[in-house]
Amino acid sequence: MDVTNRYELERRLAKKLGAVSRSQLEKLLDTLGDPPDFGKLDEAFWEEIGIELTAAVIPMFEAIFLQQALEFVNSMSIGVDWAMINTAAAEWSKKYSYELIKGLTDTTRKGVQSAISDYYSQGLTMGDLESRLIGYFGPVRAEMIAVTEVTRASVQGELAVINQIQLDNPRIEFDTFWETNNDDKVCNICEPLNQTKRGEAWTEYPPIHVRDRCWVSHEIKK
Repeated sequence: MDVTNRYELERRLAKKLGAVSRSQLEKLLDTLGDPPDFGKLDEAFWEEIGIELTAAVIPMFEAIFLQQALEFVNSMSIGVDWAMINTAAAEWSKKYSYELIKGLTDTTRKGVQSAISDYYSQGLTMGDLESRLIGYFGPVRAEMIAVTEVTRASVQGELAVINQIQLDNPRIEFDTFWETNNDDKVCNICEPLNQTKRGEAWTEYPPIHVRDRCWVSHEIKK
């Protein structure tokens, strides 16, 4: 099922990421100095970047996961052990956040290093350098992450319920279908997947690209 308050969740997550990123950009520029020296950004600096971002996203991921799980449970006639869903939410949020932030931080690190290299090779100003770095710390990236990860956390919340139901009731099986808004805003990647069954047209759950707002639906096999 789609996320009922998707846009509000995206806004809140993007705002939280944006606030952390703005602070990190200020600290990064201050640490680099003028002229900038990438060598001043030691391992401790990048570890702190990752820790701050992880702390920002884990509570949101867990809340989105649980909200979607609860709405999905309420839409069905089969109950689940909610303590197990809470555990799944905490475990998934922690594990996935670490993987996500590690990848984002690695990308940022390479981008900063490249921008500083261009600063010297292309004769950029500090203002030019800051403009380039905003791409890694600014609102556009925060919004891209927020849209993508609201989709992911919500889908994972439903899957946790499905998994728990099947553990408790081995005879119950589900068919899962890909769902889109089916309008002119749906991308060429997702449009042909609309209302197709997992295992026939696709195997990887949404999101499958940045800003993917697709969702899945589930039906008990007859």
